[in-house]
Amino acid sequence: MKTEIKYSKHIDLVFHALAHMHVNNASDCFDRSYIDIMEKRKTNTDFDLLSEINCLEQYYNDNFDRVMLINFLPFYSNSLDEMKEIYLNCSAFTDTDRDAFIRPFISLLEKEAAFYFDYWQGRYYETAYHRQSAESRLRKELDKYACIFDYFKKSVLAYLSFSITKNGRGFSGIGSRFTALAPFPVKEDDFDNTFFTLLHEYTHQFTDELLQAEINMADGTHDISENVVILADYYLIKAADHSSTERYLGWLADKSGNGHRKLSEADFLGIFRVDEGLRSRLLELVGAVTKS
Repeated sequence: MKTEIKYSKHIDLVFHALAHMHVNNASDCFDRSYIDIMEKRKTNTDFDLLSEINCLEQYYNDNFDRVMLINFLPFYSNSLDEMKEIYLNCSAFTDTDRDAFIRPFISLLEKEAAFYFDYWQGRYYETAYHRQSAESRLRKELDKYACIFDYFKKSVLAYLSFSITKNGRGFSGIGSRFTALAPFPVKEDDFDNTFFTLLHEYTHQFTDELLQAEINMADGTHDISENVVILADYYLIKAADHSSTERYLGWLADKSGNGHRKLSEADFLGIFRVDEGLRSRLLELVGAVTKS
């Protein structure tokens, strides 16, 4: 299993911008605390990102099923200029999308980059020592789940982000890799969130097919896919690293805002349920993966 860990300032720029936008579904990255920190860091700039992106918020929410690709297309690029070209030439966007959202979004990214790229470079250098220890620990954790990547004949690409603070992003369309992005673990206590977010995003890339349907936010299929991934990871963890089951349940409790309450395995299985046919297919797949 090959594992690559990367950092990208132009990809982080996208999620820095999205941290300023309210999105009416589970992909929401809006973070008021993050915004407050960024506003304190900004000096000598008249550009108001919050105001600019607020003008695009309604269009993004109304046309989410198409324009949400702005979250994933950056993984195909190696620079801001390359990413801009990919955005402008993506055939999934309509001409109206380009005029009403894509071009204005690119414009605000270009303006914000004047501040953000310097900020990002500073964060990259100041976290040098911590990055080494975090990456080493992350590789050891991922190695425990080599059966997943060996079974699907995929290498592992993990982006650690300084700007995404909620959720993560996963994408399987780049070569023979499972690709995911998760928050950089700023503190020791943040590590489980980074690792389990990455595992969650990798698992989506092989369990979503079990639903045998186009997954989107509006019809509830995304909620079902989330339950499938949460269950799959539970079974994978029990098979590959049983001692981490309690850590996983604790992470789920924290994510739901119930970190003060211990989530038992019985409670967990009662909360995250799917229909029996889907559960059978899931267990069959997990069994095949863990026996590979």
